[in-house]
Amino acid sequence: MSKTVITDAKRFVANQKTLETTNIILSSTGNLQGLGYLPDDDDAIIIKAPHHLIIPNITNIMIPTSPSTVDESSYANNGISRYYSMIDSHITHMFMPQKSLLIDREFPYKKHDPAIIDLATQHHTPIISILSLSELLYTLQDYSSIDYPIHLILSHCNEQVLQCIKENTNHCISFGLLTDAINQDHQPSIKTLIQDEKILSCSTLSRSDQFIDDLYGILEDDYFQEGCHILFTKHIQEHFHLAPSEFKLLTKPCFSIIKPPHDGDSLSILGTVVDGAIYQK
Repeated sequence: MSKTVITDAKRFVANQKTLETTNIILSSTGNLQGLGYLPDDDDAIIIKAPHHLIIPNITNIMIPTSPSTVDESSYANNGISRYYSMIDSHITHMFMPQKSLLIDREFPYKKHDPAIIDLATQHHTPIISILSLSELLYTLQDYSSIDYPIHLILSHCNEQVLQCIKENTNHCISFGLLTDAINQDHQPSIKTLIQDEKILSCSTLSRSDQFIDDLYGILEDDYFQEGCHILFTKHIQEHFHLAPSEFKLLTKPCFSIIKPPHDGDSLSILGTVVDGAIYQK
């Protein structure tokens, strides 16, 4: 098999908050073989990507997966390039595989099992739950003194939800949103809460093929690259204590090749690279 070269794409440099034009070379086995230069190989597969952005690690943490492995049949050219297993807290009480997130589907009506709290504490990861507005209000009232990390993903969004997120002062409680049914009127407020690091995750239950469009609608052109870095690299690493993919030689990277709306064209995804494998259909 030939190596693949993605040319003339723009990559966000987080520590400088700038975009740089680069070429990305992937070996036949999916390892990152080079950045910046063009190889001499006549048989290299060339993917021309002018006006495209390289966005690493876009993650949908709510993709249902098996306890110990990710179902590779869910991989597609939808812009989602990084996958983590979702572990149900009422199935496992003793073991938590690496690259895993912990979800409790019975909270807040049933308190967290002490064994699950210990597991979350041991792995330095919050316990995730999906809540409605009424469940959110109940949680903020009855669990106000909680002293271990929980991550509440709100299934719907309105002004009251956004106000609750904005006013939260408990550092053990963090928030995420499902992007499935966000009203356009709320997008500016959500963007501000992401910038203020009040919202730490965005995910979807039913709109994986529209997830990137939904994200772009929230983050907009001026914050899309930085916002994706904050959500899918910084918070995944610092809050969920997972290891995002890095652009390091000989590793198998995870990134999306995304063309924002341009000259009247809608957003498009040229390719999604999952652990070095390129999906383009």
